Amino acid sequence: MTGVILSTVHESRRKPLARCVASIFALTAPTATLAATVTSCLDNGSPGTLRKVIEVAAEGGTVDFTGLDCTAVSSKITLSGTAITIPQNSLTIDGGGATTALTIDASALPRSYADSRIFSHFNSGTLTINSLTLTGGYVYHRYVASYGGCVASAGNVILNSVTVTTCETINLGVTYAPTGGAISTGGNLTLQDSSVTESSTNGSTSSFGGGVWVAGDLTVQGYGTVNNNSATADTGVSLGGGAYVKGKLTLDSGGLLHNSATSNSGIAKGGGAYVQGNVTASSNSLIKYNSATSHAAAAKGGGVYTLGSLTLEATEVSKNTVHGSLSLGGGAFVSGDSTTSYATIKYNRAYGSGALAGGLYLKGGTNTIASSTVSHNVSDHNIGGIALLGRGAGVAFELKNSTISMNEAGTWVGGVYADTASVKLFNSTIAFNTAVASDGHSPGIELSTNYNAMAANVQSTLISNNSAGSYQLDMNTYPDPDSVAFNGGNLGVPANNLIRATLVTNLPTDTKQDVCPHLGPLRDNGGLTDTHALMSNSEAIDAGNDSALGALYDQRGSAAVNGDVNYTRFSGLGALADIGAYEVQKNEIVFSTDFDDCPPLSF
Repeated sequence: MTGVILSTVHESRRKPLARCVASIFALTAPTATLAATVTSCLDNGSPGTLRKVIEVAAEGGTVDFTGLDCTAVSSKITLSGTAITIPQNSLTIDGGGATTALTIDASALPRSYADSRIFSHFNSGTLTINSLTLTGGYVYHRYVASYGGCVASAGNVILNSVTVTTCETINLGVTYAPTGGAISTGGNLTLQDSSVTESSTNGSTSSFGGGVWVAGDLTVQGYGTVNNNSATADTGVSLGGGAYVKGKLTLDSGGLLHNSATSNSGIAKGGGAYVQGNVTASSNSLIKYNSATSHAAAAKGGGVYTLGSLTLEATEVSKNTVHGSLSLGGGAFVSGDSTTSYATIKYNRAYGSGALAGGLYLKGGTNTIASSTVSHNVSDHNIGGIALLGRGAGVAFELKNSTISMNEAGTWVGGVYADTASVKLFNSTIAFNTAVASDGHSPGIELSTNYNAMAANVQSTLISNNSAGSYQLDMNTYPDPDSVAFNGGNLGVPANNLIRATLVTNLPTDTKQDVCPHLGPLRDNGGLTDTHALMSNSEAIDAGNDSALGALYDQRGSAAVNGDVNYTRFSGLGALADIGAYEVQKNEIVFSTDFDDCPPLSF
């Protein structure tokens, strides 16, 4: 019937109609689809092998493994000869359709003077890889650059549910630094529920990005991690044990874990990551167990070293270390502005006689710590918790609704040292920080006017139980006890602070001194961060204000933030704020205890 109908169509219309029908069939023809399927577990270049399917795949297409069963060869495709070159500008390689989880293994490729990685993508588009394990890549050179141990791309790379592991770049020459032990990209890199692990760079001079080297931005999302990677240098610098990022780094529930940057005689920076741009971490991200170590020079930023800003939201920075002749910022070294909210910075350490800032080393113009806890950080020399060293007329530090506690310094200043033009301490608790020696410095918080005049606004803040041996000094201004201007000089206006031991004489006149606040232990009292509860006999209860902070909740926040309870800032019969970061809640059981009760003053 179709033939009869077509035969009645005038010749002038038949050819256009035929072309239209042909084009419809062409769109559905198998040879024109954007998907191509790998049907062989071999790597001999024959039809159906991964290498051949990629070679002939369409631009922007997808290479899949639907129905492929490689269990007879340990669910692996073992590469032979050379790396696989991806000629397309953009391509997706999707391993989700294989019958079992599939690994692409490059460990049988040449081990000397070769680019024995898995994928080489030298175009500027996007390479997307899904649901695969990539392992065994190896790039070794002496007189040319070594980069991208498992994956090298001139464009963008997106990994979804991918593990890239046991990859390595080595360069034993004096001209080139190896980069990107596992992955090197000329554009952006996204790790969605993916990990880069057990990979390394090793250079006889410098070494950059033990896990990844990214010319653009790095985003780590979901369960994504950069972990157990290392950048090792001999005579030069080691930058970014886990990641070297020229753009910005974003951790969204992601992690930088167990990475290390090490140099024998040069500087080491960024055990977890070295970032030229800004760093943002949120949604329960972790920066943990990373280290920067130099055996003969400086080490900076055990967790993160950034030339840009640092923003931490509901993030933990913990158990990171720096160890060098000069050790700066066990948790992080930040050149730009810094902001933390509902974050925990704890158990970080700066080792050695040149150690400074076990927790955070901050150099930016604006630094804000809100609803966060900085605790148990250690510096073998000076400043256990936070060092603020912006040293400029416009440099500011603001601490609000936060706890600085149980940090330790081998010499002076266990808690916070601020050398800034402006300091604001609102509704916060600084307690139980220690130093080995005092020499006139405060083991709690020290405000310095060494480099510029300082104006400080202190409201409803509790500073107590900070000590150097038996010597107690909670707040000090340096070098002169009255060198800081407090509260605009309006000392008669109520400020509602409790500062137990201080030599400063120009504080607001209502400041509670020589008073024990009776604090509970630092622990989980609800919310996202640890706090010190107030015991029933504390003079801080109903003795504070909220005029400067203007917040509805104490450090623990609202149910919308912590997923549990609204911890209101005004609670109880009198509906008055408490002094410090913690607010005793209406109907809460308040305990009386002698835990860490205040020893006699001896300053």
